Amino acid sequence: SDEQRDVQANKDIAAISYLWILSIVIYFLKRDSAFVKFHAKQGIVLFLLSLPLAFIPFVGQLLGLIILAGVVIGFLNAAQGLKRDLPIVGPLSRGEISIRDAWKQALESVVRFARAFGDAVRSPPKQKKESTHKQSK
Repeated sequence: SDEQRDVQANKDIAAISYLWILSIVIYFLKRDSAFVKFHAKQGIVLFLLSLPLAFIPFVGQLLGLIILAGVVIGFLNAAQGLKRDLPIVGPLSRGEISIRDAWKQALESVVRFARAFGDAVRSPPKQKKESTHKQSK
């Protein structure tokens, strides 16, 4: 199909579109490819989200690592010819959610992770003790 030909012909370019500013350049150069546009839009959102993080100490660096993880996942998806949304970024890139909604979802995810991590640290899983009593028949 045309869609499969588009993916096969453009998956390398789509992967490169996750490399920060190149996302904008590639978006305008390959407008005829739906596959490239899908990934380039996500790359643009990640690029734009990364800009203000440089000015926020510590928290900005932590969020920067999350964005970097998004870049790697998006790059790998595109290189493999997969059209998968990145969490939060995909809907944001299509205008389905606002920046405010995106930050709210991201904050909720961080809070859930922090709670789960805190619970795991406070109460590590208990190991089963082996019974020292032999069962009698």
